[in-house]
Parts: sequence; C-alpha cells; structure tokens
Amino acid sequence: MMSIFFNSPPVTHPMRLLLALLLCLASSLAQSMDDLYQVNEPLAADNDSEQRIALSAAFDTLLLRLTPNPRLAGEALSALRQNPQPLIVRYGKQEQTLSVEFDPTSTLRTLREQGLPLWTGQRPLLLVWWMESRYGENAALLGDAQPDSAALLQAAQHRFLKILLPLADLSEQWLSPETEPDAWLQATERYHSDGLLIVNAADNGRQLEARWQLQLDEWQASGTSIGIDRESLADMLLLEASQQLAARFAINPSSTDEQTITLQVAGANLERYAALSRTLAAFSARLLQVDGDKLLWQIHSDPNTLRAHLKLMHLQELPASGEAAAEATDNRLYFSW
Repeated sequence: MMSIFFNSPPVTHPMRLLLALLLCLASSLAQSMDDLYQVNEPLAADNDSEQRIALSAAFDTLLLRLTPNPRLAGEALSALRQNPQPLIVRYGKQEQTLSVEFDPTSTLRTLREQGLPLWTGQRPLLLVWWMESRYGENAALLGDAQPDSAALLQAAQHRFLKILLPLADLSEQWLSPETEPDAWLQATERYHSDGLLIVNAADNGRQLEARWQLQLDEWQASGTSIGIDRESLADMLLLEASQQLAARFAINPSSTDEQTITLQVAGANLERYAALSRTLAAFSARLLQVDGDKLLWQIHSDPNTLRAHLKLMHLQELPASGEAAAEATDNRLYFSW
C-alpha cells in the first residue's frame, strides 16, 4: 500500500515523480475553469470612452460571478470598478464585443483582502425547463435544438452557469409548473443534471415576465424576473439564479461557523485528485497524506459549505467506522467516490 506523508522527510525520486504527475494533471484540468475569468461585453462604439465603459462592465460581471455580495466591498474595490486595468491580463475587440481576460490570482487576492465571500469552485449543471406563452396562448417548452435557445445559452455563458435544455419532445410538452414533483423527477432523470430550473415566462405585449424555481437536492430558491425580450430576460433571470447559488456555495472568510476539518476521501485516482484539488483550493486546503486511493486533507471551512461542494462533485458522505466512529464529529468528515 502506497502512503505519502507531506510532513515527513523528503520523499524518494518515484514519489517526487508521482507528485509531479498529480500537479501537472491538476494544472491541465484547471484550464476548464479559465473561462470564469474571461468576460465578453458589448461595445457600443469603437472609441476610448466606450472601451472604458465596457471594461468597467466586464469587471462588474466578473464580480457577480465570484461573490453574492459585491456591494459590501470597500473603497479599494470601488476604484477598481472604475479602472480594472491592474487586474486585466489582456483584452481585445471582436466586432461589437470587447473580450476581457482577468488575472485569477490577483483578482482573488484583491477580493479576499476585501473580506468578500467567494464562489470559485465548480458550478452545478442545471436543466433549464423554460416554458413561454405569448398573448394568452398555451406555454411552449423551449428545446435544445430550437433557434430561440441561443438566447439562453448566451446568457448562461455571460453569467457562467452550466445549463442543459431538454429535448422538448412530445413526452415532455405536457409538463407545467403545477406538475407534481414526482413527475418532474421522472422527466429529468434522463438528463443527469445536478439541479432543475423551472421557468414560466409570459409575454404581455410590453415585456416578458418570468416566475422561476431553482431546485438543487433539498435546497430551493425562487423569484420573478422581467425583460424587454427573451435575451434580456434570460440574462437577468440567470443572474438572479446565479446569485442565489453563489450565496449557497460561497466561502465566507469571516464566517463564525468556520472550523478546522480533517477530510478523508476514498476512491481517488489521478483525475479525481486533480478535480478535488481544484475545488478544495478555494478552502486553502492542505493535502496531508496519500494512502493508496485515500486522500487526507486539512481544511478551514464551515462544514455545511464544504459538504455542499463535495456533493456537487458527486461524492458520497460515509459514516465513520471502527475506532473513528467513537470520535466522529463535524471536525472529521469521510467521503468516497
């Protein structure tokens, strides 16, 4: 059985090679989250004034992706909102769009210095059940292959949410917001999503208004959003939904519920280690030991927030067994793939 203790004497050459492979794989998988720090904003005109406005808007969009409470920031962040250049790696124009790439390390350091709660980990995959009626007609389900779905996909990219749209075939058209929960569960099992976003939108001739419900396991949120068209409604609705999710998953450095937790995760391989390492980096986690397929971490977190992130990775919490059962508390957690 292979064991690695990170507070032990220097490891041998084979162990160093293994660690190098782990770090390289973690780095490669991290690329999938790079888009979190890349923001596209419309550019009204090709001049310096409009470019400054677009850069400021891009920073605001990034803030809304990363924290549920951007308004709690202090004066230092207010100055960056006016001129975010110190945090920008590069930007460029593409037709009527300004594409901006922010530096993750500098951005996160700045937000942490402001004491803001941060949501930098994985996003849940949401199945969006968007039903829309116009001028009193029966609501129609928006499907993945329909041209109108482009508005939702663009809004999801802007708000950095992972979404799926249903096939919208005949077997699904009968579902409505009043449908019993069991029927919803049966209809959505085919998509293997983490959560469900049910949207009931109506056009009254002046604007679109949508009532929506967000379900993620036992956790739920709801709201009402308004837009002048499907594009603006989708963007506003997904922004409001993402803020609810950010409040659910954000890591609050000033939380009074934060504890020092020892986390053991079984069933790991190289790829799973890389994904878990990426998620736990937001908790300033420290890897203590690798023992076969088991990883041991030390983490400072609210236990419920940590559980929510691990469940999003489809990890299962295990009861403590053997001698550990007598000492089992929220300060020692056991999970497995």
